[in-house]
Amino acid sequence: MTASCEAEITKTFGLGGALREPPDLDEIQNRLIECLKHGRGSEISRRDLRYAPQCIWYENNPIADRDGHLQQLLRIFEVCGRRSLTRTLAAVYFRYFSRSKPGIESVGRALSRMVNENLRELYRLNEDFHVFDPAKGPVGVAHDCLRRDTTSHNFLQGHGINGGALTSGFGVCVFQEGMAEIAKRLEQDVSLQLIERAVRWTDAPKPTQYHRGMATLANTLLLPFRASKNEPVPEIRDRILDIVLERIGDPRTRADRWLHMEEAAETACRWLTRVALVQFLEIVDQVAYPMHWNYRRAFWTALHDKGAISEAWVAFGPEGSQRAKRDYGKNARFGRLVSGWKPVESGHAVLVMRIGDYIAIDWSHNGRCIFWPANDPQAPKLYEPEYLSGDIAPRVAPEGGIEKSHSGSVSYSWQREIADFIRRRTGFKLRDRDYHVI
Repeated sequence: MTASCEAEITKTFGLGGALREPPDLDEIQNRLIECLKHGRGSEISRRDLRYAPQCIWYENNPIADRDGHLQQLLRIFEVCGRRSLTRTLAAVYFRYFSRSKPGIESVGRALSRMVNENLRELYRLNEDFHVFDPAKGPVGVAHDCLRRDTTSHNFLQGHGINGGALTSGFGVCVFQEGMAEIAKRLEQDVSLQLIERAVRWTDAPKPTQYHRGMATLANTLLLPFRASKNEPVPEIRDRILDIVLERIGDPRTRADRWLHMEEAAETACRWLTRVALVQFLEIVDQVAYPMHWNYRRAFWTALHDKGAISEAWVAFGPEGSQRAKRDYGKNARFGRLVSGWKPVESGHAVLVMRIGDYIAIDWSHNGRCIFWPANDPQAPKLYEPEYLSGDIAPRVAPEGGIEKSHSGSVSYSWQREIADFIRRRTGFKLRDRDYHVI
């Protein structure tokens, strides 16, 4: 651009910069592109230049897609030197911020030159956190928020960044950077304080794409523990489950809510399997005969510890249901046993499991252990809210499966037969000593 052209622009334009979209923004954009294409920047009207920052990434024909045009426009902005236009450009930058957007670095560099002490908040933000550097800005803000124990929403709002810049663009990027840092810290030092901080960040006024915020929360809290060797203590595990189940839903029954967080869902399901097994064992411990149950507890716990039980669900009779609600509160997730041809006693309970390609049922008290091939239409389904006793207590063994009473527990008779069936059909091996009761 020639010096005379710059002078003409400086003399001509003095603009206000409210980020308000006019009804003819697409027409303004086309006129801007036409002027820039022919090097006639000084012919841009006063009104068109007022809204020019909003045309940089506007819909189908963004100026940022044409680097030469963008550079011309940014130079015009700099020559004008008006605070109102700089504020508008900064608002557009924050609102539509994405590191992958074409031209984001060019706009950031231009703002770094344009913002001075006359725009005090913007100037301080850039001096302290390099907010107009797309690579450094969101990281710097996120880390400072964590250091101050505040949310990204409160921090940015306190520095004069409002509206769409909080719930999309720069605000979302800061949110994601902060949550990534929390996840990194959870891998090194698991604490309830970090978990609650992640919740506070997510519960601040929601990003425009609410599901993306929930996905970030689930991934932050669960992915640090995707390796089973890195399991948290039960208190931490149960708090994380409370958080994600309340906000997203149970991944076993609402998989549609867990899109884009499949690894996190696998971790949650692994924990829920363990929780279901523990709840079943602890409740049945209270209502079953010790000589019956000590041996079954040892067997199913050993099988779970070998990784053979990939899914588990519990169904209780009336007494077990009451005890589960009393003992576990919000964490109590189970089905109900309803009498069919087999009467259901108040203390009855059933453990429903997926073991390899089989669905297994283990009844409490004097009930049996039954395996169905998973593709058998008669096989019980996991996670049902209600089970009719006759449907899960067939009078004969399912075809291709096995049915075994729990007689001979002390001599490990039924345990060996079930363990041998599992080994032959699924490949999981249990040795006698794995389930011996000491």
